[in-house]
Amino acid sequence: MRYLVLLSMLMFTPAMADEIDVHAAYRPVVVSNLRRMTAACTAIGQVDGKPSGLTLHVFALLEPGDRRPQDAHVYLAATSGKMPLLRGADAQGNGLQGDGAEIVVPSSPALLAENPDVVAALTPDETLTFKAVASLDQPPGAGFTDRQARGWLRLLDGRMAAWAGVIFALFVPDAQVVTVTVAPRSELDVMEGGTARPVVINHGDAPWRYSFRPADFSDDAVFSATRAIMAVDLPLPVTFRSWKWRR
Repeated sequence: MRYLVLLSMLMFTPAMADEIDVHAAYRPVVVSNLRRMTAACTAIGQVDGKPSGLTLHVFALLEPGDRRPQDAHVYLAATSGKMPLLRGADAQGNGLQGDGAEIVVPSSPALLAENPDVVAALTPDETLTFKAVASLDQPPGAGFTDRQARGWLRLLDGRMAAWAGVIFALFVPDAQVVTVTVAPRSELDVMEGGTARPVVINHGDAPWRYSFRPADFSDDAVFSATRAIMAVDLPLPVTFRSWKWRR
């Protein structure tokens, strides 16, 4: 995956918004706008107006890390009022974000036409950064091949290259990591060269996330699970500053 493409689209100097009553030490900082966020999600999720098979998830992180991302009160500054953008009551995502909190991008046509700013309450020494994960819309049932896994990475790489252009893509590495969520009380095995071996034995009552590089396995390797795989995610291996997309 060519992730400098993503960095080139995302990095910019944040603009300052009007003062809000959060705390004397905090100030509102514009980190993006709705149209930029929506365009990025569409670029990953669609090919020529049809579903690509991928969905983009973006997680906010607060640096240097003295506060939780939730404490930045990330919101959409719409004319109808402030709209919080972090998922759920506790702003937790789907387990991919580590210390981050998942951003939920509204899809209202009226809001898109308005294109309000995305604002966070930050201290002068804080920065709101983001990391992203593309998830397969349809997990592969109880098994997949290494060739399929490499194809998922190529798909993500292609969507990013198509969005940002080939020139940027020349300077960055390809996507390399796939994360599969193994169901509770399930085993994930791999067959290579006629020999099967377990890579995950999940005896617990909670899902287990297993990350691997398809390049570390033979291209004829076959992965199989005793229960259906719950999710497949393709993490972007970089953290990027601010969310400025090309369009």
